[in-house]
Amino acid sequence: MRIPKIVLIGCGTVAMRYYVPALRRHPGLAGNMYLADTEPENARAVQAELGGGRVVRDYREAFGDAEGAIILLPNHLHHPVAMECVEAGLHVLCEKPLAVLPEHAREMIRAAREKNLALCVNNTRRMFPSFRAVREAIDSGRLGRLAGIEYTEGAAFGWPSATGFYVDPKVSSRGVLQDLGAHVIDTICWWAGSRPEVEEMLDDSYGGPESVVKIRARKDGCEIRITLNRLCELSSAYRVRGEKACIEGSVFDWKTIGVTDASGDRTERKLACTVRNYPGFVIPIVENFVDVLRYRALPLVSGSDVLPSLEFIHECYGRRKRLDLSWDRGITIASGGGEDRGPVMERRVLVTGATGFIGGRIMEMAHLSQHHSCRVLGGLRRWASAARLGRLPVETVPLDLMDTQQIERALENVTHIIHCAKGTPEETVTGTRNLLEASLKKKVRHFIHLSTADVYGEASGVVDESSPYQYTGNTYNRMKIDAEKACWEYWEKGLPITIFRPSIVYGPFSAGWCLRFATMFLAREWGVFDTYGEGTCNLVYVDDLVRVVFDALDRQDAWGKAFNINGPELITWNEYFTRLNSLMGLPPLRIIKPGRAGASTFAMAPVRALGGYVKKHFFRPVKLIAEHVAIADSLVRSLEHRAKITPSPDELKLFARKVVYSDARARSTLSRCPDTRIDDGMSATLEWIKYLGLGNGVKETGAETGSGRNGVRS
Repeated sequence: MRIPKIVLIGCGTVAMRYYVPALRRHPGLAGNMYLADTEPENARAVQAELGGGRVVRDYREAFGDAEGAIILLPNHLHHPVAMECVEAGLHVLCEKPLAVLPEHAREMIRAAREKNLALCVNNTRRMFPSFRAVREAIDSGRLGRLAGIEYTEGAAFGWPSATGFYVDPKVSSRGVLQDLGAHVIDTICWWAGSRPEVEEMLDDSYGGPESVVKIRARKDGCEIRITLNRLCELSSAYRVRGEKACIEGSVFDWKTIGVTDASGDRTERKLACTVRNYPGFVIPIVENFVDVLRYRALPLVSGSDVLPSLEFIHECYGRRKRLDLSWDRGITIASGGGEDRGPVMERRVLVTGATGFIGGRIMEMAHLSQHHSCRVLGGLRRWASAARLGRLPVETVPLDLMDTQQIERALENVTHIIHCAKGTPEETVTGTRNLLEASLKKKVRHFIHLSTADVYGEASGVVDESSPYQYTGNTYNRMKIDAEKACWEYWEKGLPITIFRPSIVYGPFSAGWCLRFATMFLAREWGVFDTYGEGTCNLVYVDDLVRVVFDALDRQDAWGKAFNINGPELITWNEYFTRLNSLMGLPPLRIIKPGRAGASTFAMAPVRALGGYVKKHFFRPVKLIAEHVAIADSLVRSLEHRAKITPSPDELKLFARKVVYSDARARSTLSRCPDTRIDDGMSATLEWIKYLGLGNGVKETGAETGSGRNGVRS
């Protein structure tokens, strides 16, 4: 059988994860391939995995020899590169989306047709048995006239892109709808039979690529509702309602659908499928392309097939409006007065950890407040964590704290540093030292270090800044103490330093203290802890912390000092759980007795330890086993879930600890101190939870928060 010649254009993560496994299934094909990438090491990595192929920097070197091109480039390059390939007489398989603009897609389709060439597209989800079953049920008339389609999908963005084009506002203002939506909208157009009419498109962009989008559309009386999110995990699911029946399912359970008939009887259908993982659905797309090159098949998914979805997406962007992000209204961070404030000169402020919870909020508030006396730039280690930050057209610089040369470049003309970054213990401590050394060398005017009240360990009672460090054996506790010690060394060397030790920082975008609990409340997998939950919950709203940090930028009376930062109210952990759950409009939480809580935590301890060891040393082989053995996959998922919903020993101690982190020093020294009441902070957090798309079980207007034994602090 003739082996076609193919040029693979772009040898990054997409190539390695999705296309190499499919191409390896064709013996002899590797020897007929050109592997093109501007970074030759990427092409050589693909070459090693394939077992052959010719590495080239320029894909044009394949013109005149290759018969087909597989294009795996950033979205904005699909059109120009495909047009060159078609002009050179090559059949094309393009990664989704076919093009950013529908007029470019039409040009590609027209050019391929005129040259009698195939234009194939990897819209993988048309291969899902579940999605094909929905289409077949619609076509057969078993659902009757369509009445509604609801589709929700969400996952935390973590794609290891080298270029960051998915989330970089310098590249595009189009985000999750252009990326994930290329699959989702194509699916809905395919089910509906043609392009729906856009009624409304709301997203969270401030000029950069959006990360949350909500769409209302209509097709011949069928109401369509779509929620896409790349900030957190959602229960990704779909529901297609007809006059006669309804089909629903989980997006990534492609082997099962639920069918409810007009009488309300529900049956679950198991679908034949041998594919065990998502990359497996790329195999038929690639095999089809090879057959197209042999003139034995037509494209499974053609450019013409996906054009309606590209037109719909483009219309959405033309009508986009911003979601009502209530927690972003009226943001101010103006510096207050002070007797010992240095002269306020032009400031260039570098924020490390700018993609994290606190660092990200610093970047947002600086942008939203239009704080013109500060030029704030965010240190960015990797694009994979930048979906939230990318929504804003803010300035960023590459910053790996283990790379001293990169630190030197990032600190060029920087006057102030707000250090929020953390990673592994080595990255946190050594990285902090590297940053301190460069700051001293560059004569940075003020180095603000974001630490934590956790440096006090298991201290109880009233704890102020004179309390000693206390190592607990916890990794986070140890690395934060060691990072602080490094800061004090550089204070002695002459670097102006201030350390902030916030307590429990909550609010929008808090994954650990808000999102995690809200998700478990919705799933009824959490409760209040008899005895254990009566410890003090020292909450401080994230915006309050950010204002404190900005207030201290030019305060010389803050140099050489550590400050506890705490909120204006004290409640117990059980009150926190109860009030947030009640505000979400959910049924009361169950009471978890001390014996059961302790036993569950004790039982999960060895599982957590083993899981951590396996993840560190055997992650790849275990992942491969789970992908190919259903029982192993189910076991891994079950254990991960149990660990998530079971408090760790450190958490149980935290929930029980009666401690107050006194912020008297901050309140007597600084102009701005936390003043957001817990009810107000929780209300803002609830609006954020609904914005994420977790609001299916949340009342639009919160229930009363109830009374609690909360003490208002003076």
